[in-house]
Amino acid sequence: MARTGVKVLLGIGLVGSAFGAYQVYDRVYAWYDQRQFVPVFIIFGVGLLLLAIGVAKLKGPVIATVVFLAGAAYAGAMLRLGKTRDEERMAGYRSEIDIQKAAAAVCAGTPNTSASETPIDGKRPILGAGMSPGSAEWFSGGTAWHDLPKPRTLAELQLVACTEVIHDLRATCDYQGKNGVGAYSISRVRRVDHITVRDAKTAQVLGRKSFEGGEPATDCSKEITVSSDSRETSRDVTGEAPSDKDETDFVRAFVEQPK
Repeated sequence: MARTGVKVLLGIGLVGSAFGAYQVYDRVYAWYDQRQFVPVFIIFGVGLLLLAIGVAKLKGPVIATVVFLAGAAYAGAMLRLGKTRDEERMAGYRSEIDIQKAAAAVCAGTPNTSASETPIDGKRPILGAGMSPGSAEWFSGGTAWHDLPKPRTLAELQLVACTEVIHDLRATCDYQGKNGVGAYSISRVRRVDHITVRDAKTAQVLGRKSFEGGEPATDCSKEITVSSDSRETSRDVTGEAPSDKDETDFVRAFVEQPK
């Protein structure tokens, strides 16, 4: 009977330590989620302790001590490696933010003095930055320009494509709400992208080109939205965006062009 109890204890300890070991790997090493450290280590510690007690009763204290120390070493290693992994990950985030800020600054005329002048695999990495209508600052989301090479470091930020989006007013049209309630004057606008490619190291302009989108629809009533309580709201009518392919072909020429 006592031996059966020991086996049960050993089984519970084995399950608890195995589950805890996975949680240590997932929450401590993979994610380094410090909020989970206490419950994770408690689960693993209790499971490991029960496992060691069961092993001690079946195999002796020496083997139990080895099992317990091995488990503790595993937890310590995951903690140490998790911290290193997290520091590297955060350093990568900070580096990416620095590149984004540098790209936006280049569009504003501030050079990226860290930029290399040597192409990578025959191409000059590029990052895009944009300015939307009504905005006063350039912004880079850090996304690559379609299939063109993206810089991974400040040194690789050799080109910046600065896109200023303009909404060109084409006309306005009036809409009278239902039963004479709610009159709207809706703007019909065409989107125009002004793209300027700059050399990141000098912030000098290498080329400029404007790309016009499609003409806005003439039926403004389609832009009226009626809510569940019969209230009507409107929005401006904007034509189709300029061609991504045409814009990318323009930018690609600078990326693939030898300096």
